[in-house]
Amino acid sequence: MIITDPARSDLACVWEYHAAYRIELADRMVRLIHDQIELTRHHPERGERDPRVGGCRRFLVEPYLVFYQVVDQALYILRIYHSARRIEDLSLTG
Repeated sequence: MIITDPARSDLACVWEYHAAYRIELADRMVRLIHDQIELTRHHPERGERDPRVGGCRRFLVEPYLVFYQVVDQALYILRIYHSARRIEDLSLTG
């Protein structure tokens, strides 16, 4: 499993946003995202394909969408994006 630099940056932003309210909330949100990424590592077909982002797969960890791709049996976490934002504005490379 490879978490790309843009996805790592997204995770840091998720943590910082929630930490402004409560550190425990921030830790829990990031842990939930990591848990779902781990589940996806074992079941990479679980996410639905999204044609708006080149057919990459995604899954929801409310309120975030985690975008990923499987290449040569390796799971690449591309971005973690708030579901209220316009997906059309998403850049998978940061």
